[in-house]
Amino acid sequence: MNNIQIPIDELYDQLTLILQEEKYAKSTIQLYQEHVKRIKKFMLANNITDYSSSVADQYYKKEVESRDYNYTTKRFFRTVIRRLNDICSGAGFVYSVPRKDLSVPDQYHAIKTDYLEHCRKIGNRPSTLKTKERLLYLFLTYLDENNCKSLECINSSEIIQFSVNLKNKEFYPELRDFLRYLFAQGYIEKDFSTLVPKFNRGIRIPETYDISEIIEIENAVDRTSSLGKRDYAILLLASRLGMRAGDIASLKLDSLDFKNQRICFIQNKTGSVSELYMVPEIKTALMDYLSTDRPASTSDYVFLKSCAPYSEISYSVVSFVVKKHMIRSGINIAGKKHGPHSLRASLASSMVNDGISYETVRKVLGHDSPNAIRHYARLDIQMLRNCALECPAPSGTLHQFLKGGRI
Repeated sequence: MNNIQIPIDELYDQLTLILQEEKYAKSTIQLYQEHVKRIKKFMLANNITDYSSSVADQYYKKEVESRDYNYTTKRFFRTVIRRLNDICSGAGFVYSVPRKDLSVPDQYHAIKTDYLEHCRKIGNRPSTLKTKERLLYLFLTYLDENNCKSLECINSSEIIQFSVNLKNKEFYPELRDFLRYLFAQGYIEKDFSTLVPKFNRGIRIPETYDISEIIEIENAVDRTSSLGKRDYAILLLASRLGMRAGDIASLKLDSLDFKNQRICFIQNKTGSVSELYMVPEIKTALMDYLSTDRPASTSDYVFLKSCAPYSEISYSVVSFVVKKHMIRSGINIAGKKHGPHSLRASLASSMVNDGISYETVRKVLGHDSPNAIRHYARLDIQMLRNCALECPAPSGTLHQFLKGGRI
């Protein structure tokens, strides 16, 4: 990997924050911190100020490999170093979780395949298909474990019991859709979809940052380094255009039209084509990164990892980049979400509350629904005060009571 250098104290703070966000136990976080302190002690003893992967190699060979530590301790040392190297390279917190086996009992395999193919043909998005596949796994496995070995034996009590026990109530719409399909195709004689409870997630009020805070975040990036130039371009796409993290990560070179100042891409979430104006600051940042600091590669993706083999970055890297610079900026993020979506929400909120029409904001953000961005409109207290009706003076019985009279 590239020998990128970062102050060890800064890495310590970033690693601590990430471990906290990943819900690591306090005792485990303390173990990580203790190991980083050992690396810092080694660096101070050798007059080294900034951490890098080569410094980590030196430390491991001299302070770990040569010592009589057991296998488990050495492995944990290597894990700590790997975490630090991932943060240092801009990869963020990298971990591999094997995909859960979503295979269903044999007797239900055919119906699962047919249903998902039906959903694919009617235009369901890949993310929606994954959600439905998870629902099918839970539901069909439940039926099998409760001695319901065929679709014909499905009854109202099975549906009610499964619905009640389902931990994630957001699966309810998918369950209703599947039951309607079974009824329409003649697999079951009754439409049990009406037995599935309604679930309203409620309105989520986005957490936003004001313009001065956004500027501080952008200014926190060190634009003199190759990594900084990449991160700055990523950050501007999120803050100035409100692009989703997945769309930034999957942006390709042929999506950039510098001549006409346009960015054109297919949104991962909606599958719709989005065309955005390449504002001057973004154009400059992209050209700066692509012309001099993007690693030499045959990849057609815009943003690449900073270490070999220089493949495209992932959604998690974009998220890490944004969070890293929000922390560096020193703005108040306590108790607030601080990732790419918060920048998207901040842009939307700013546009709506500046009087820009919902339709324009919707198109910029790439929402399909006309109502999708209405919740970005925040309540302006001063505006409400200006609109408030004057309270009428008391009269009649109330006036007499306030004056101390008897009623």
